[in-house]
Amino acid sequence: MSILSRMIAWVEKTKYWLSRECCYDEMEEKGYASQGRCCGLMGGDNWSDNTMYMCIDCPHYTPIIGGEHETAN
Repeated sequence: MSILSRMIAWVEKTKYWLSRECCYDEMEEKGYASQGRCCGLMGGDNWSDNTMYMCIDCPHYTPIIGGEHETAN
């Protein structure tokens, strides 16, 4: 395996580790996410409803209101 191919493989792994998909996969393994939806991590402040700022613009983030999904009837 050449040095260049190892560097490319390392870059690809790093891109995955820093991606939203990696975060979602970890949350799914822990049982906090399923079916493409995730409730996010606790953190942040009152302005972010105590949700970590990195979760707010995630495509998998779904706020939970009153124990139900916000799109539930």
